[in-house]
Amino acid sequence: MSHALPRVLLLFAAACALVAANPAPGRLGTVTTLVGDATLTRGAAAPRPVAFKDEVKPGDTIRTTPGALVRVLVRGATLVAIGESSTVALAADAGRSNVRLESGTVSVVASGAKPAPLDIRTPHATASLRGTSVIAQTGRGGAATTFYVLTGAVEVKAGAGAGLTVRALESTTVRGGSVGPIVALSKESAASLMKDFRLVPAHPDAAPETVKAIGERGASEAEKEARALREQGVKGLPRTDDPSRRPAVPIQPNISPTTGPKG
Repeated sequence: MSHALPRVLLLFAAACALVAANPAPGRLGTVTTLVGDATLTRGAAAPRPVAFKDEVKPGDTIRTTPGALVRVLVRGATLVAIGESSTVALAADAGRSNVRLESGTVSVVASGAKPAPLDIRTPHATASLRGTSVIAQTGRGGAATTFYVLTGAVEVKAGAGAGLTVRALESTTVRGGSVGPIVALSKESAASLMKDFRLVPAHPDAAPETVKAIGERGASEAEKEARALREQGVKGLPRTDDPSRRPAVPIQPNISPTTGPKG
């Protein structure tokens, strides 16, 4: 008995250390918008339909059908909008959120006083951003990826090569292991890209205060959606100073997906 007890304690300590080193994965984000049909795949489980207010955990993959769009509020401050016919996996590595775009289109709006660092990764390119609004498009097979920067700046890399800084109202395409050149993006083209992710109330009888709070554009959308989700019972999201406490309603974008900027 005297020899067994230390052995049990040793095994218990080892188990605790293993749990601490490999904590159970928690929520990375929450689905705030669902238009059309999409599926979520987690681990080895079969794909299941995405639902409003679904938890999104590290490693989850979301696939959208033609005409569909899914928005995920990541860590309470970053909006990730997954366009139609797209495949995106969300992950977190060493304190950074990763949006892994396999094919299709994704829009990322990182906001807040101290936005968390985030990378958009495609089969052959990486864009690192913080406090930025950017849209990424890549075709099936990953032959090329185009990054459109709407606000802030991102560093775009192809593999282990040197990075290229792309600033607001600029775009660049990564193809064949090379980045660039930088192409100017007009305000009209930026507006054309953003309209694919514009929000409108899902219900015509929604309270005016709700329509105003959720319909506001810009980086404040992340804060507004965090408040809306909290009011619907989703916990663990940051608070805002907005005094309105009316229940929010599901929201949907006014989408007419494009394959690139017009004009």
